[in-house]
Amino acid sequence: MKNFLGISLILFPFILYGQKPLWINEVPNDARYYHGIGQYQINSSNYRENARNISLKGIAFQISSEISVTSKTNLMSDNRISNVEFSEKVVISTLSNLKDIEFVGEYSDKKSYYVYYRLSKENHRNQIEKASNRAKEFFKPYLEREPFEFVEKLSDLVKTYEQLHYTYGEPTEILTDQGNKDLWPLVLTELENIIRTISIKAELGTKKTTKYKAVYGLPLDEALKTKVSVVLPSPYNTLPGTDLPVEYMFIEGNGDFRISTTMVDSRGISEAYISKIQDIRPSQIVKSYINLKQFKENPTPSAYFDTRLDKISDYSNTTFSLEVSQRKNDVIVIYVKSSGGISNVEVQKLNNVFEEAFSNISEFEIVDRSRAETILMERGETSADVCDSEECRIRIGKTLQVDKFILIDIRTSSSDKILSCQFRLTDINEGTFDDIRTYDAKYRGSSPVQTAIELVPEWATRYYNVLNPAIVNFTANPNIKTPVNLYMNKKYMGMVLPVLDYSLDEHGTYDFSFQASGYEQKEIRYNLTPLNQLVVNHEVVLTKKSRSKAMIRSLIYPGWGQAYSGDTSFPKRKTVGKIFSFAAIFSASAAIGSWYSYFDIKTKYDQSYSNYKNSTLLPSIQSNKETMRKHHGDMTSYQNIAITLSSLYAGVWIVGALESILRFPDYGFTTLDNEKDVKLSYDGELSATKIAINVSF
Repeated sequence: MKNFLGISLILFPFILYGQKPLWINEVPNDARYYHGIGQYQINSSNYRENARNISLKGIAFQISSEISVTSKTNLMSDNRISNVEFSEKVVISTLSNLKDIEFVGEYSDKKSYYVYYRLSKENHRNQIEKASNRAKEFFKPYLEREPFEFVEKLSDLVKTYEQLHYTYGEPTEILTDQGNKDLWPLVLTELENIIRTISIKAELGTKKTTKYKAVYGLPLDEALKTKVSVVLPSPYNTLPGTDLPVEYMFIEGNGDFRISTTMVDSRGISEAYISKIQDIRPSQIVKSYINLKQFKENPTPSAYFDTRLDKISDYSNTTFSLEVSQRKNDVIVIYVKSSGGISNVEVQKLNNVFEEAFSNISEFEIVDRSRAETILMERGETSADVCDSEECRIRIGKTLQVDKFILIDIRTSSSDKILSCQFRLTDINEGTFDDIRTYDAKYRGSSPVQTAIELVPEWATRYYNVLNPAIVNFTANPNIKTPVNLYMNKKYMGMVLPVLDYSLDEHGTYDFSFQASGYEQKEIRYNLTPLNQLVVNHEVVLTKKSRSKAMIRSLIYPGWGQAYSGDTSFPKRKTVGKIFSFAAIFSASAAIGSWYSYFDIKTKYDQSYSNYKNSTLLPSIQSNKETMRKHHGDMTSYQNIAITLSSLYAGVWIVGALESILRFPDYGFTTLDNEKDVKLSYDGELSATKIAINVSF
């Protein structure tokens, strides 16, 4: 007995822990609280947070059902949200900030996680009254403010509106010079009136325009400037909007700011710097407006309330236009010389041809060669100094304010009629030079210059490809659970995503394909040329392979479903598919041949039967009867063979479809029960097994 009691005492905590709480099956019937019970599958990511959100939604729906239509109208009329949205957006956004929500308990079984929260109705009522009183306290100083105290007035109004948000639209009256006023319409009207007195204009950039040139992946060269002023009644007139917060955001395109919200200085100017352009779209727009969210008492984001503040701010805003390219338009100087075989006059002619060729294929800003020669003359130097001295080229490049100096040396060999073109690039900003590139060609006749002129476009294109290679960046969507292999032009590149800053040797059209175990192959074609695009940034999203798609394919053609489910991790599936395809082709061919033979012998049988019926003489009757019997026996045999082979084909067809479902590979990632495309289940009431098939294309 003592041993039994001892064991019971030891096991009691575990027995108690394993018991399922009553609130899982039945919501507690305690009218003093709003109750919320959330459930989420335990094999999902963030299942605790998801269960908590479901629990809060349950509380929100209960609160929403008790709020009057009049109160809801105070909120709904200015944001046009439905009754359903009221609980999900308005109530949920306030619940997430309440500290009075009580955690009651949690429980987990093999499949699900459960959590139980509740909110005291008395405490909730107290919170509403507290918010109403605080709204009045914030609004009272506003009534005493002077017109020039516009920053303080906005702060008072936003904080008042914020507290009204926690009253769920209940009327909150305050005594003013005009008598008792409901704060809801009053605060909204005052906020909108002040915003409308604020003038926001985009300042011109260094090129005297609000259109800015930007390069993908790089910061904007200059700040976006917004001039903010406040139009006040006399005697103040117009004042700079000093200390107002201005927010900058992309409304078309995407990019990062050093600081997205900046304060207006004493001049009435707000400045924001774009640290990186994140979108390759050629035309992008940035909007600047007064950020009323900066005046909130509680800095925690609130989906509904923050959206409403942004709508009010939108009464006064301005925009900046960005023209985005994928390559920086370098300023270059091209300097052609000849170390043998070509005269100075012809060199100058070739220099002009090279400048034209680079202008046609690039967006380089090309500085005329004559400016470089003028600098050489002023320094008492010659073209030989440019050719032989890297320091000289860097010095000239800095004086010309160019980014790159391209030196081209064209020489000939009359003995073997070889024309040689050598490129040497000097990066003025970095103070470095790249590897020398040389291109050779045969020339005709006694003059190589004409051949050189014909070859200049080809040489310029080949060298420009070296300077500006096409670059691809491929990343895999986070939801993909297996490695993604990259193929280019049907050739495996030996790389797994992410592939970043991968340079391609030549410009042109490329076919990229992506393969991952358990996912359908995806193919993308890009035309990577200077006229189209030279930078690719693509997040690869793949579709999971499914049993239902494998089954459909096998029903269309035996073996196709097995081939569909096969990949590098399951190569034997393709072999199985080939076996089913061969069996289907063999059985179908044999069945067709058997039916052909059957109909052929049936024709003979019909003829012999006709002869038998038309026979009048005994010998003829007996002869035709024997022939008819023989044809009938052959016809029956061929019919049986044809039916058997047809049944075999049908069997291959059906078995192939079932095999594609039952032996569908396990690719190593979990599929939620409600996401399964084919499910087998047992119905106890019907005492039968059920199969559910969900097909998606």
